[in-house]
Amino acid sequence: SEAQARLLELVRADSASNPFEPSIRKRNESVVWLLYLLGIRAGELLALKVSDFDFQQNEVVIARRHDDPADPRRDQPVAKTKDRRLPLSSALTAAAFHYVMKERDQFPAAKKHDFLLVTHQDGPFQGKPLSMKGLANIFTKIQRAEPGLTASFTAHVLRHTNNDNFSELMDNLKVPEAVEEKQRSYVMGWKEGSGTAATYTRRHNEKKAREASLKLQQGWQREK
Repeated sequence: SEAQARLLELVRADSASNPFEPSIRKRNESVVWLLYLLGIRAGELLALKVSDFDFQQNEVVIARRHDDPADPRRDQPVAKTKDRRLPLSSALTAAAFHYVMKERDQFPAAKKHDFLLVTHQDGPFQGKPLSMKGLANIFTKIQRAEPGLTASFTAHVLRHTNNDNFSELMDNLKVPEAVEEKQRSYVMGWKEGSGTAATYTRRHNEKKAREASLKLQQGWQREK
């Protein structure tokens, strides 16, 4: 939780410790928030289109678009999971809307396609869809600015983090394990019953069991 708090403070656009140039801070803040709060894959993030967002209903569609003819990227990002519609908080909706209207709209090349995230750097790729390499560079710079995060901080780390936070929330809400697995499968885009959701549930249960065992031992130490 401390590492998560440091990360969110670091990427806040007006943070004094933000390692990015002012011109890309809002975009990169949105990148981290979308991955951190929605738990989507890197490919799903880069495949997002402005039209996937319903800014009135606070929703976004995570769609599979293999071999999209509108995608000019050589290494085309794709969604490996099922299509799904996810709710957005008002803050996340506002962040995405601001980026579309105030940041993305500045680049003429961005008006020729519908992909949400674009390259801001001067040059032939300015305004074109952000690449996998460009996304990886964002996380490399974050990791260098805050080495305490992980030795290999990537976009996919935030998908795991989202799943851990989801487990904690389900515990707090006392949601039955079978229901939790179904809800997790939907949010993550996994086929229900595939066993992937059960893996996270099992890992969380093992973590709780280790914590309980340690508390038992520490209680015995105090008695001694």
